Amino acid sequence: VPKLKLSRLMADRQLNWVRQDELRFHDNELQDLSLKLFGLSLDDHNYPEVYQRLDGWVTGLILYFSSSMHKLKPDLPVALNQLKGSFKPVFNYIDENVYQSVPGEIQQFLIKTSILSTLRVDLCNKLLNISNAWPVLCFLEENHIFVTLLDEETKRFKYHEIFQEFLQEKLQTGLS
Repeated sequence: VPKLKLSRLMADRQLNWVRQDELRFHDNELQDLSLKLFGLSLDDHNYPEVYQRLDGWVTGLILYFSSSMHKLKPDLPVALNQLKGSFKPVFNYIDENVYQSVPGEIQQFLIKTSILSTLRVDLCNKLLNISNAWPVLCFLEENHIFVTLLDEETKRFKYHEIFQEFLQEKLQTGLS
């Protein structure tokens, strides 16, 4: 497959960028998704919780609602709170479709840095005794592997909350 010359397409106005924030579901879209696909009516006080936990990630929302239908209807707020740590279908999806798709050395990088709240390049390099944290983090971000660039100047990134929980569970499992 030939490599696309994105700068040329951009200059010719033949390229539309779709950024991560544009792919996130927001309150009204969460309401529509839950109602149309699952018959669940989320009220306004549930939105911030759903949005924070999955950061508008539509696949995670679908997996969560699909696998939790029997638990959700009686007590939606409780079910939403239980998302942390016990949400196997989302973790299985991340494992099979994201984590297993990256090379072993990047998997190790992910697991070892999952303890950091913010991924600073200098700190990652020191922590792992490496010198290539910047290209690794850029690779992860460019390939949409649940990493967001917070500040290019200070070279700070962060993991998606659910992805970080997944990685921390992997780390915990590896330690026991």
